[in-house]
Amino acid sequence: MKASIVDGFSWLWDHKPDVAIVFFLIIMAVLVTNMIKNFMKRFEATEKLCVDIQKTMDDRFSKVDDRFSKVEDRLSKVEDRLIKIELSLNTIITYLSTKSGKINL
Repeated sequence: MKASIVDGFSWLWDHKPDVAIVFFLIIMAVLVTNMIKNFMKRFEATEKLCVDIQKTMDDRFSKVDDRFSKVEDRLSKVEDRLIKIELSLNTIITYLSTKSGKINL
């Protein structure tokens, strides 16, 4: 048994560049696999965060749309009031111009 161990070590010593390359390739394969796993975990976590951000932004956009529709309603009411004021002023101008006999616009 001791002779086989010594023979094994002598074989390893004789083939050390080949053995080193094999160990290097195995270690690199393990490292690359581990990096890919970490990237996939980070990607999944980022994907979840993106979904959360999208939901938050959708909620905010819906609130903005509601506020915008309220502003549009107020603006249409103000426009209606301005039209009524303009009509009233035109009526007053017409009345005053016919009352005095002069038409000065």
